[in-house]
Amino acid sequence: FDSSLIHIETTWDQVYHELKPTKTPSSVRDIDMPDQYMTELYDWYTLHPETRFVFETKNTMPPTSAAANKQLRRDLDDIGATKVITFHGLRHTHASWLLSHGVDLQYVSERLGHADTSITLSTYSHLLQTKRTSEISKSINLLSNL
Repeated sequence: FDSSLIHIETTWDQVYHELKPTKTPSSVRDIDMPDQYMTELYDWYTLHPETRFVFETKNTMPPTSAAANKQLRRDLDDIGATKVITFHGLRHTHASWLLSHGVDLQYVSERLGHADTSITLSTYSHLLQTKRTSEISKSINLLSNL
């Protein structure tokens, strides 16, 4: 909490109901978070110190992917969202949003736990094409003013 980091070192196996090692060594990572998120998480934790997971079902296990998607769908309906995405889609939205705001590809790749930037690049190349067009214009302007 003091460093505003979320440390990822395991993954939840919803079939066997246990924590397992991450898929790849690069999946073990620290994710920087805004202080306000960590404050909310800390406040939540102080009210629920007996829980292992932020999101738990009545049997103290994390919800299944299907249950998380069902709840997300209800939440999106409640706010009148016009586009429905899956819980995993939030990961893509997060990465897309960061890249579209000029956050460095290497950093986003590390944040997602990708083994190398080629994975990130192949997944999000459509977004980076817009940035490329902008970079072409900047380059041409710079070179024209030599």
